[in-house]
Amino acid sequence: SIDCGQQLGVYQGQIISVDGEKQTLTLKNSFRNGMLCDTKDITIKATDIVDICLIADPTNAPEVPKVVKAQRDEAKAKPAPVATNGMSSSKSSCYSSQTTPPANNHIKRCTSQQQHQFRRSRSSKSWSDSGGQDERPPTVSHPSTKTSVIVEQTSSPEKRSTQIDVSDNQDDKHFDFETNLALFDKQAIYAEIESAIGNGENHLHNHSNYHHPSIRQQTQKYRCDQMILGNNDPPVYEQIILPRTTTKVYTTDEGLVIPCLTYDLRQLLFSTAEQFGYTLERQIEAMGSCCMEMCLHLLGGSHRMSLNNSHQRPVVVVLAYFEVQGAYAICCARLLATRNVQVYLYMPDGLQQTSLAYKELQLFKTTQGILTNNVNNLPHAPVDLLLNGLDSTNDQLLFAKIWYRDLVSYSNRLQANIIGIDPPMDGGAIGCKWSLLPVLPLHMSKNVGSLYLCDLGFGRQIFEKCQIQYKSPFTKSFIPLHDKQ
Repeated sequence: SIDCGQQLGVYQGQIISVDGEKQTLTLKNSFRNGMLCDTKDITIKATDIVDICLIADPTNAPEVPKVVKAQRDEAKAKPAPVATNGMSSSKSSCYSSQTTPPANNHIKRCTSQQQHQFRRSRSSKSWSDSGGQDERPPTVSHPSTKTSVIVEQTSSPEKRSTQIDVSDNQDDKHFDFETNLALFDKQAIYAEIESAIGNGENHLHNHSNYHHPSIRQQTQKYRCDQMILGNNDPPVYEQIILPRTTTKVYTTDEGLVIPCLTYDLRQLLFSTAEQFGYTLERQIEAMGSCCMEMCLHLLGGSHRMSLNNSHQRPVVVVLAYFEVQGAYAICCARLLATRNVQVYLYMPDGLQQTSLAYKELQLFKTTQGILTNNVNNLPHAPVDLLLNGLDSTNDQLLFAKIWYRDLVSYSNRLQANIIGIDPPMDGGAIGCKWSLLPVLPLHMSKNVGSLYLCDLGFGRQIFEKCQIQYKSPFTKSFIPLHDKQ
């Protein structure tokens, strides 16, 4: 890390060369003030260095040793107690062939004939001692590779002997489940069941239907949020068809295709809506209400507006102008102010009474929101949201005005999340993180951020009048749009 002062900043990177004559050093994979540099290598003079901090190159560090498994000695066999037909006064122990037996025990191997005689004598003695009741343990068959060991113990007054089966070659390999499973031919079993069903054996039919899902009739699986009573027809994703095909489309979360309108078709749609009674006041109120819901959702919802958080009310700055976008923004500012949000509204001078934003501004003055026409009166503290209602397609000369350039500088310094309300297709001078569009989108550029579509409540006859085949894609007041490309 190399500190070159406030003017040049702080650089981080990997040193690849140091020139002692020119008093310079060169960095690769460099960062300046935390941002990745565009150039491949950067050379820094020693005279520009204020402070430097060096760490070792991780590629030259010694390799981390691998974990060495501790070698464990083989556990020594310990004597285990052996039951002797209810006699608790003495104990017998069995050892493997590698273990040295105790001195008081005598182990001898017997032939099969001697084992047979010993079993007969032992069984007769057990029968007589128990009063005629056979207390012999159940006999278990073992492979012929096993040998019998007789342990004779002389510690008790009466000499007793016990027979133990010990395996000569114990297999320590793990059981191979996959190989064992491959031996079971499930398809052959199911084929036998199906053939039995064809021959009329109903009991096999019921058994196979219960255990084998491919035999019984398959039922369609539904998600937890899917309608069970709905039809099984495939969904139609292109529910909105324009009179002329467009080259740009968006999609919703459900995959519905939303085509882009041309500017002329959009103007025709809004004028047709006014003819059917959807006045500008209705459109402004619907757009402002939708924008308010989106703002509250981004601010944290009802939890942020609860009584316990009254000490940290959200702060929203609204920038408005004389066009319809400004009326949308002022309406949203009024609705946010009624929800106890601290709202700062900027409106430049020169608003006429015939403007679309004039009536909305009069309604905003009835709230506790702050109205100003000076950029210096806007808050410089951390702001939660900034609503941009300045940019419009009808007015392309805003950047020539001094107050607009001051607002652009203010929004860049503020570093707050910005929502553009019906911005122009190029996005304007103020970059937005989200943009809210009414009814159907235009062919927007990537400068407008993430797109959201607002429902103004237009009826289907309005779209049919404009030769648009329309079916509402809205499941709530606003939905996100995704670029299909």
